[in-house]
Amino acid sequence: MFLAELYKAACSLTVWVVMGATVVAVCVFSYALGVPGPQTASMLAMLLGVWVMGAEYPSGAIMASLVAAADRRRLLGAQVCCVAVMAALPVVVAMLVMIAVSNPYTSFEGTPLSAAESVALAARMGLLLTLVALVGGFLSVLLRSALSAMILAVLVIGGGQLLLIFVPWILTGGGSGGLLLPEWVNAVLPNAVFTRLLGGDFAIWSSWWDSPGMTYVEALAWVAPAACGAYWRMIHADF
Repeated sequence: MFLAELYKAACSLTVWVVMGATVVAVCVFSYALGVPGPQTASMLAMLLGVWVMGAEYPSGAIMASLVAAADRRRLLGAQVCCVAVMAALPVVVAMLVMIAVSNPYTSFEGTPLSAAESVALAARMGLLLTLVALVGGFLSVLLRSALSAMILAVLVIGGGQLLLIFVPWILTGGGSGGLLLPEWVNAVLPNAVFTRLLGGDFAIWSSWWDSPGMTYVEALAWVAPAACGAYWRMIHADF
């Protein structure tokens, strides 16, 4: 069943375009800034997940898949594995190739990362993109619409980024003092949580809320509601 889902996704031009755009974005950020561009790559990965798991809903082709599947749980599991492979594998391979040819990754201070540190960064980038893509995929199943899921995904990621950057600036009067957001609010926003999964300079923490252990808990907390909703929709409520 996994191979069937992988084949269906591989036959979609949209999947290849989004997957290629993700790899290109990571390569450009890697060589231009020394980091893999997690924010841009996350947005594209979420859209990829939406399309891989939700492309059959607009045409109604999902009916055939549900009828053909002896166990809907196996179908959902196959889609999850497909999203994980297509979101993470191309980027991880591209990063490993760049590391082998001319390691472009540096710390925020400009110090080159060792090969081991760069490989670890590539592995964590794969995890980040997998989780974000799964959020998008689960939303498409929950909403039964790839388009609605794409809009919601853009609002979640884009809205999180706006909150992370502009709200503290506004509330502090542009840095001139004023009302501060509680520290935990910034720490638990989805953009901040998923970015901290990269570790290293991305995961410098100053409180319990953004500690490494809590980061993984918070990341799972963002994924779990969408996962539970998608499971309920496909197993118990769909058609």
